[in-house]
Amino acid sequence: MLHYRAASNSSDSSNINVQSLLPEDEFRVAIENVLRKNDRFSSDENINNKVREFVKDAKDRLVLIVEPQPGLFGFELRSFQEFFAAVYLFKNGDRFENLREKIAAVDSEHWRYVSLFLAGRIVRELGEDSEKILTQVCRPLDRPVEDKNHNQNHFLRPGAWFALEVVADGSLSKSQYRNFQYDLIDYGLEVLDTGLTDEQMSRLFFYTNQLSQPDKNDLLRRILERKFNGKNFPESCWENALRIYGEHFPQEDFLKEKVDELLETEKKNLILSAFKISCLALLHIYEPQWTAKRLQNYWSHWIENEDIVMKFWLKDGYSQLLRCWSLSESQYKKIAEVIIKNFPHYFYNSRQVDWEFTQSQTLAYQLIFLSIISHIITQYRWQPLKEIKINALSSIDIQMKSRNTLYVSDIPSKTIDGVVWLLQNSDFILPVKLALWIVFWLSNQPEKQNIELFGNFLKDNSPLPEYFYQLWFTSGLEYSLPLLTLAIKANINQQDTFANCLDYLDGSTQISISSEIDRWIKEFLDKANDEEKQRFVVALITSVGLDEFFPQLIPIARKIGVQLHELVREYITFSISSQNYLPLEYSSEQLIKMLDIVEQAIQNREKPYTYLWLIFAGTWSCSSEVIDYARQILELFLEKYSESDYFPPASLGIVLFLKLLEYDARILDLAPNLFTTLPLYKLITVEEYKGGDLIEINIVDIYEALIDPDEKYISRFTPLLTHSNKLVRIGSGLIFKVIRDKSRLSKETKRKLFSDIPIDFSLGIELIYKEDMKDNLIGITLLSLSDYPIEEKQYQHLTWNNLQNPKTEAEEKAWNKFLQEIPMGSEKHFMWRTLLE
Repeated sequence: MLHYRAASNSSDSSNINVQSLLPEDEFRVAIENVLRKNDRFSSDENINNKVREFVKDAKDRLVLIVEPQPGLFGFELRSFQEFFAAVYLFKNGDRFENLREKIAAVDSEHWRYVSLFLAGRIVRELGEDSEKILTQVCRPLDRPVEDKNHNQNHFLRPGAWFALEVVADGSLSKSQYRNFQYDLIDYGLEVLDTGLTDEQMSRLFFYTNQLSQPDKNDLLRRILERKFNGKNFPESCWENALRIYGEHFPQEDFLKEKVDELLETEKKNLILSAFKISCLALLHIYEPQWTAKRLQNYWSHWIENEDIVMKFWLKDGYSQLLRCWSLSESQYKKIAEVIIKNFPHYFYNSRQVDWEFTQSQTLAYQLIFLSIISHIITQYRWQPLKEIKINALSSIDIQMKSRNTLYVSDIPSKTIDGVVWLLQNSDFILPVKLALWIVFWLSNQPEKQNIELFGNFLKDNSPLPEYFYQLWFTSGLEYSLPLLTLAIKANINQQDTFANCLDYLDGSTQISISSEIDRWIKEFLDKANDEEKQRFVVALITSVGLDEFFPQLIPIARKIGVQLHELVREYITFSISSQNYLPLEYSSEQLIKMLDIVEQAIQNREKPYTYLWLIFAGTWSCSSEVIDYARQILELFLEKYSESDYFPPASLGIVLFLKLLEYDARILDLAPNLFTTLPLYKLITVEEYKGGDLIEINIVDIYEALIDPDEKYISRFTPLLTHSNKLVRIGSGLIFKVIRDKSRLSKETKRKLFSDIPIDFSLGIELIYKEDMKDNLIGITLLSLSDYPIEEKQYQHLTWNNLQNPKTEAEEKAWNKFLQEIPMGSEKHFMWRTLLE
């Protein structure tokens, strides 16, 4: 029928369905016709149920009719090939040996569907003998073997995973062999006895979801409960098993009992596992008192885990939970702060916005109300940017922040009035007040009266928590109200700028200024050559030399009481599409100006007004004057650096050193001073880049931008690793690790540049036996760079003991990271694998 349809339509070029595929509605009709032709007695309901089952199987199961495209059904050549391959294997040779061979093959994924077709045919044709799939295929495949070099299946469990696939395929659920179905599920779930990756957990969820509801109730639940009650199922493996149990049986008392057992261990990682499971399942039990009691009893264990906090608040039952939970005001504030900081990443526009605002004095209601406000902000935040493409620099886009004021026209006027009324409530905790002000500015035009009211609020609550500025940004207000944003930022520094700004903060004036800047930039770009555009872009992104391009804004900046670069930055932003570097070349004159900013900032211990990373991300046109000046700044950095001060950061000194090393090998003379001045523990964290701060520098990205990582440069760096000063050896080793492990160089290039570079193994060993935990972490990090002597028993035991009995959570993470990162070369591969097994 399909081929006939395709042939009859092939002459009609307007008909796009010439693929021998049926649309779903026609597929359903065809199935119904066949069923009714062979069955005149079944009710329409029974026939319709069978039709639905056929369609579901075509979508979900391994059958010959498939759904290659959404909504279209037909036959597929690949499915026929796999089917007939399975028929051949069934009829020729030992079918169970054939099946075991295909599952165990290196390219087993290639044979996956052949194996499933073969297993399905064995079930249909052999009846009770099909149990040999378990006894002669799956179990033997996973047993340990004498040849320890080929023992990986004992740990990777391909047989157990295949047992789950057979169960999920559904061929057994429609047979009378339910005991065999039970045995396959029971054996398949032995994969829970080992650690599972996220991808494996997704597979496990998929397989168990494919089970029929009777099989879940009668088989899966019984197997899981028996597993928990056994003696050989460690608590460290409970989380994954309870996630499966909670997914399918959230209202069972057994789940609560096991969660309580995890909580009673008093081990932080197991307690967090319990609450992760609670997030997924327990709020569906509709026993908020039970959940609230445990949240209260273990408050200190979970409140710092923001993901757990937010997942509780995403559950529909969070309001019932709050109403039966006795929290102090400080605890309510803590939860509110977590919600404010994280809701943009968790709340989406799909939820219906609740516009009914009522006033309540209870703290529990305020948290419920905060969730409502957060959804409103999520629904209406936007960033009305207009891009101005600069053709000479293809990877940089200049963007205007404001095109019009934000009036959210579909917010009911009653709600807007309600926000104004609620802002007068002095009983609201600060996070709720801050969120209300965001909604106010999303729905109101800036005018003198409401700006003054807002200014008084800022003064009364100064200094505002950091999360308010994050909230202001994520709501889109930074883009729509640039001058008001500038006034808020100035207020951070105890500058009362609102009086100065009043003449400029109304909505129409902000649009007017934005339009003037927009017009001027367009006029400039129409006339400018590539060199002038380059200078203009450098001035914009570094905030250096803006007076040359925006002289007409200088009087406005003075009147408001801010610097020109602050004013311009609120109206113009930029984005960089290149991931590795900034396609800019700084002249010596520009570099001197930028380095001067850094020098002044170090002298005054104040963060600069331009992003530090921008100075290093472009290409330097280096003169001896620039190099000498940069060296002086590095020496000043070493003189002024203090671990207790926010500025300058350790990353600034490291990047300056690495940059100068590219141009002048004499900078190595400063290495002892650098690595004795900087706390070595700081060097472990330089790779943990957090963007958005002026002083933050991403060591990895800057390294690739400022250095051509060739053999010449590496040859200059490597003498530090064998330096006579121990601190230099340690410090340079830590920096080397960041460069080696985190850079985007290909594996081949990394092997070429880094494979023969020596790292002193004894340094790591010495440090892990120190009393100070920070020394221990440094030592573990250095060991991951070394040629670790895993062939020696004492170092095998050292690794085992530290993995089994870490002194702190940080140390446990460090040893796990060590295992992930340690080079396991071919000559030691077997010894490392044996240790892991």
